[in-house]
Amino acid sequence: MIFLQYEKLKRHHAKAENDVSQILLEQEQIFQRTQPKTVTLENEKVKGGSPENKFDAYLTEKEARKIDERLEEAKKIRDEFGELLRAKEKELRASKDITDKIYRCRYLDRMKIRKISHLVSYSEPQIYRILKAIRNMIENDSFPV
Repeated sequence: MIFLQYEKLKRHHAKAENDVSQILLEQEQIFQRTQPKTVTLENEKVKGGSPENKFDAYLTEKEARKIDERLEEAKKIRDEFGELLRAKEKELRASKDITDKIYRCRYLDRMKIRKISHLVSYSEPQIYRILKAIRNMIENDSFPV
């Protein structure tokens, strides 16, 4: 049953996508520190001192956290999972297994039960039973992500 492998890859791809988003959010938070803010007169410096260069601080912190390297690696992993997912979808679409066909029709092509019933020559209640079994297999198969 290829749909289980497809679901596993789909979850891995979603986790990789989330990792990329988290790194981008971290980068955005660091960048927001460089943006102008309102001036408060309460903390006005009386004595001199060197003004803080916010952009240099941004670059330094970005380099210290290795954001560019982590982002590049996370994007590479996400893209590889995307390629694997597309290949598995191709394999799933070519599968002759009835559960794979029903999974494909319902979850990939978003067909209605009646249309699936006509396509695979099963009754609608039987399609519902198979879909329930598919959901149970997906839920019971522990996907380590």
